[in-house]
Amino acid sequence: MTASPIVRSGDRWIVVVAAGILSFTAMMEMSALNLALPAIARHTGTTTTVAQIAIIGYQAMLTICLIPAGRFLAAHDARRTVLGALTLFAATGVLAAFAPGDEIGIVWTTAWRTLQGAAAAVLFVCMPLLSTGAVSPQRRARALSVTTGLGSLGIVMGPVLAGPLIDNFGWQSALLLKIPACVAAGWILARTPPGSLAGARGRPPRSDGGRPEDETPTKHIVLAVGLVASAASVVPLGVSIALQAAGGSATDAAMVIIVQAAAMAAVGLVAGMLADRIGPSRLVVIGVAAVTVGLVAMVLHRGDWSIGELAWRLALVGVGMGLYGGPAQAWVMSSVAPARAAIAASHMQLARTTGFIVGPLVAASLWTAPVVPNPALTVAAAVAACAAILLAHHRTHHRTTSREDTR
Repeated sequence: MTASPIVRSGDRWIVVVAAGILSFTAMMEMSALNLALPAIARHTGTTTTVAQIAIIGYQAMLTICLIPAGRFLAAHDARRTVLGALTLFAATGVLAAFAPGDEIGIVWTTAWRTLQGAAAAVLFVCMPLLSTGAVSPQRRARALSVTTGLGSLGIVMGPVLAGPLIDNFGWQSALLLKIPACVAAGWILARTPPGSLAGARGRPPRSDGGRPEDETPTKHIVLAVGLVASAASVVPLGVSIALQAAGGSATDAAMVIIVQAAAMAAVGLVAGMLADRIGPSRLVVIGVAAVTVGLVAMVLHRGDWSIGELAWRLALVGVGMGLYGGPAQAWVMSSVAPARAAIAASHMQLARTTGFIVGPLVAASLWTAPVVPNPALTVAAAVAACAAILLAHHRTHHRTTSREDTR
């Protein structure tokens, strides 16, 4: 059986909502436990390094399983697959939360979290497929902007939501954050009739400049997706480090980071509508350029970091991510045949996830280095600039090729 998780007829925005919930939840799971590392180490009698394995296990298994998940989804019933993965994702979270609170318990927590990462890989691949299939091709970018925006919001909001729970109820409570969202998404998808999440909707009749979308290689776009994700994800952890080093609280850091998330969410919805009208590629290039400018503005800052100094720079990065997120996925998904949609989605999500893992590692390693300008921000700005150049070249090259082919 060959089936992709795409709805056959009518725009079903409720399915897009379910995909957005999954996106928010899976990305939140990547970051929610970062604040809990000291508490996990104390509770289980281990070191912070050992406790971090529980976080790395989830991220590593998620990354490893993305490509196999795409191939599996390309050949199996989507509805059963996504509901099974969602059930496993929620169940392993509960089992990890109730693991024993000792040195053996951390082993069980790591094991359940690692298995959870495999389930998350299936959900990650399903997200763009559910969104693109639930609506007509003319509304594809809008739908993808919803899921992409909520996913980026999830990775930012993970520590914000988990912090109060960890302080008041212990670190295990952070592992249960996902349960209400999983129940909501599962309820929506379970009510979808069997077989209705299969079949291609086709490609948009128009792309950039009104030309038909062709079968162009997506490797440059996918590479740029990973570069932008790594550059942008340097910022939240780095800002937290900078503000707390300057005497601010974790709450101050969380409130400033929300500025980026809010700007991204607000602009993302508008970007989706614009991309459906004028094509996604030019918005992607403009968005990545805005991210680069925001990061360069942070690099050029001299003196101590204050909330005011950071807020507008973070807002600019957020605006760029909002312009770029959904349209970038729409660009990828509209550049491949429907039969290869699951494979394209898995490669795209692999690039994003790898970026979200690498970015915080760069921030943690380089942010506190006694060098001006800040080396972590300098690396992030350079990476974003490379992505902007790559995307602009790719767009220009394929527009030129298309014009030559139509002569």
